[in-house]
Amino acid sequence: MGVIETAKNYIGKVQYFFGADDIDGGRGDCSSFTQTVFSKNGMEIGRDTNAQWQTGSSVDKSNLQSGDLVFFKDTYKNDHLDGVSHVGI
Repeated sequence: MGVIETAKNYIGKVQYFFGADDIDGGRGDCSSFTQTVFSKNGMEIGRDTNAQWQTGSSVDKSNLQSGDLVFFKDTYKNDHLDGVSHVGI
């Protein structure tokens, strides 16, 4: 099973709670979700957006593919690296 299929298996099963990291228990935030999904596919990317922002390599927006991480800046006031505050797949 790939990243997309793994992520889709959680649709309707996880409630968003900032800072929570129990995706399989039904509670988590954006970075715990991406961490869990990637871990189940053999890739360790770190727990928070800072760690995930520093993992892998940058891809131009025009070259994004299904399964890539997508980062968002300044979705709330924070001191994360480069203003990154949210992540999705």
